[in-house]
Amino acid sequence: MKEVIAKRYIKALKLSSSIEELENFYKILDSISIALLEPKFADIIYSPEVSKEVKVNLILDSISNIDEKLKNFIKIIGEYKRFDILPEVTKELRYQLALTKNKFEGKVFTSKKLTNVQIKELTNSFNQKLNTEIILTQEIGDFNGVKVEINDLGVEIGFSKDRLENQIIEHILKAI
Repeated sequence: MKEVIAKRYIKALKLSSSIEELENFYKILDSISIALLEPKFADIIYSPEVSKEVKVNLILDSISNIDEKLKNFIKIIGEYKRFDILPEVTKELRYQLALTKNKFEGKVFTSKKLTNVQIKELTNSFNQKLNTEIILTQEIGDFNGVKVEINDLGVEIGFSKDRLENQIIEHILKAI
């Protein structure tokens, strides 16, 4: 439900703002969303004992050089007590900006560090296949293989050594 509401807010922002303004709004809304992860700040913002005006002023006072459109946007969010949708609004705004620019971010999960050349080759391959600009960053973890995720496009491609081993074992057992 929050996603649907967030889309409506972003649609209104897109209609009344330039790309540069939207990029600036994204940076500010992202910082507010991150601040809402802080328990003390979230307690104040979500508290029924604190008035809407105090909440709005707290957020507006924490932002320097705020545009009048964004100021009004935050006031509207406060008026309708919808501070809880700010993370979804931020996510939707990031997605809409990526669509507009045709530029998406993705992650490569591996157990070993890939070289810059390997990441560049993966990036170029995805750029050609998806006909868009992809920026891949690497996350090293305990994934036994390689997995590429581009969430905004709904793309997830992976190769797991463990899965391959299991499939080979199953094939051999079926052959016997």
